[in-house]
Amino acid sequence: MNFSDAIELAVTCIGILSRTTPRAFLGTVIGAFTLAGVCWWVCTNYSRLWNTRYHITVFHHVLCGVAAMATLVFTLTYVALRHTRDLAAITVNSWQRGIQADQAFKSGTFAKAYYAVKGLNLENFADYPPPPTGRRIPLSHEPSRTLYAKTYADEACRDFQRKHSFLSRLIWPETQVPKSAVESDLRRYFERNPGGTYMDTQAIDLAVRLIRGALEPQTQRVVGLSRTAAIFLFLFFQAIPFTVIGYAAYKDLKQQV
Repeated sequence: MNFSDAIELAVTCIGILSRTTPRAFLGTVIGAFTLAGVCWWVCTNYSRLWNTRYHITVFHHVLCGVAAMATLVFTLTYVALRHTRDLAAITVNSWQRGIQADQAFKSGTFAKAYYAVKGLNLENFADYPPPPTGRRIPLSHEPSRTLYAKTYADEACRDFQRKHSFLSRLIWPETQVPKSAVESDLRRYFERNPGGTYMDTQAIDLAVRLIRGALEPQTQRVVGLSRTAAIFLFLFFQAIPFTVIGYAAYKDLKQQV
């Protein structure tokens, strides 16, 4: 899982929160600063519960500062993650525009589809030169059309995973499009377009529709998992200064005794 994707998700959600609900964003910032200040005060003073004469060092203050900053960031993130679905929709739309214009993706996928269909031994490839010179694939048989469409749809799913690994694991962890979905899409297309040609863009759009369709039922899961991760990271950053200071205060108390 790409950690930079998780950071990008959190930052983008905070940006969406600030633009769409500025008052709620301001209230969240004030609350986050307040909570960060409380965490700082507790962190710097809690050791006096059992060692009233202990004074924390500059290093400990730095640790408390880091923990306070983490509190600020994770509080903002926790609230902003309610916009995860909006972010996911924006990401999928942007990815769709990019992949439809990505000639390198289309060239590479065409080569895979060409040799995959040729491997079925159902089509006559006499007038269809191989890539990179060839630009067409004979698709006179249904299995050929299905394999052609599935190759493009599967590669689109993999492209989404490569470019948005964190988000793809949350909303669409599959590396392939179900064959039944491809067959249904082909059937609907030819019912509407008798004698038409099922283009690569149709297969890519099928993958996009499946990924986008997974957003709605996965929204609560995505938000829940993201917030759980934020809470875990918050507790982890808090545990570091509390543990270090608590141990130092305990050692100091033993030396006094």
